[in-house]
Amino acid sequence: MTRQCLALDAFEQEEHPIVAKKPGVVKRDRANAPPLKQGKVMPLEPLILGQADAALFLNRSVSWLMQKRDFDLALQNAGRPTEGPRWFTWGGTVAYRVKDLQDWFAAHATERGVVPWRGDAKKAAADGAP
Repeated sequence: MTRQCLALDAFEQEEHPIVAKKPGVVKRDRANAPPLKQGKVMPLEPLILGQADAALFLNRSVSWLMQKRDFDLALQNAGRPTEGPRWFTWGGTVAYRVKDLQDWFAAHATERGVVPWRGDAKKAAADGAP
């Protein structure tokens, strides 16, 4: 889910020739500009995910998310609280906020603990553990 972006710190710190051919349009003169000396690769976390990315984020299928949305709409119409992750439409597209997916996962995940291996169970029984 992490994307990378080249931060051009050198461009911000140095003066570069600027050419304005049209009023209100400012462009950098690439032919006469000195080369950039440094740049940092920074991870960027998306704030909004589409259906496919949200399903991948939750390790579920897109059809599972669609079923949750349909079920939640039925619950909303009946005046009951929803059970699936929060979603919204944006420009006619169904989308999910990463924060909402993380919050939903934290609220619905159940930690089950450590499952002992067969050999560990025998050792634990020999030590007197239940």
